[in-house]
Amino acid sequence: MSYDEKKSITQHLEELSRRLYRIVIAILIVSIILFMPLNFFHSSSFNPKINSQNPIEYIVEMFTYYLNVLSGEGYDSLTTRFIKFTRDYVLPNESIIIAGGSVTTFLVILKTTFILAIMIVSPYIVYEIMAFIWPALYPHEKKIAKKYLLLATLYIVLGLTVGYFIVAKTVMRVGFFWARSVGAEFYINFQNFIDEVLNSMLGSMLVFLIPFFMIIATELDYLNPYTGFMSNRKLVYVIIWIVLVFFLPDMTAILLFIIFIAVFEPSYLYMKHIARRKNLVS
Repeated sequence: MSYDEKKSITQHLEELSRRLYRIVIAILIVSIILFMPLNFFHSSSFNPKINSQNPIEYIVEMFTYYLNVLSGEGYDSLTTRFIKFTRDYVLPNESIIIAGGSVTTFLVILKTTFILAIMIVSPYIVYEIMAFIWPALYPHEKKIAKKYLLLATLYIVLGLTVGYFIVAKTVMRVGFFWARSVGAEFYINFQNFIDEVLNSMLGSMLVFLIPFFMIIATELDYLNPYTGFMSNRKLVYVIIWIVLVFFLPDMTAILLFIIFIAVFEPSYLYMKHIARRKNLVS
């Protein structure tokens, strides 16, 4: 291997590290914004109860107040507001969420913050990935990337939206209605509740993206809907069903499978259109 080739590889690795660094920084910035207490810097939220003008007592009370805020007392952030809105939207009023411990609750809030940050930054992540691989693409591949970049963003947004507003709510309410049908109270662990919502969103996004990647593979001549396993839609459905049940062995798998069918059918027709345009019909 020549020196120029070694230098080229080094440059690629440096470029990759820079873009990964930018992605990590973007996720951290959004995470801080989501996690930062909204009332932490509000002067109106600190009302000293000590009537003395002793500055030491005032400083002690102010320090105690901010320490309590950092410890969770009166904590209000964009993440907790998302969780509260989700609770009110997804769960019926009669439902009861069990915290399961202070440490567990704190870790769940942190995890929710991090995952929400990744979701928000996902368009920027796609941009950085495309910017990194762009010089290595052939002209026709660049044309395809430009053509479907906006569609990829649309699929991601639709997947997250459907997962949040349809899948998560339906799964939770089905559990609630079955519990009430036998006269049982519906209690749900806080961590399980958040996991169910986030899994519904991420699972729905992946279900939307699978047909999208199939379209891209057809454009690049890697898949042909008229040949191989793609010519048998039933086989595709069986594979997707097995994967969904393996990772999500509950009501979520059924809903995501129905959504996959709804997304895959028009995508499959479009794949056939691409194959005919490229004269790939056997």
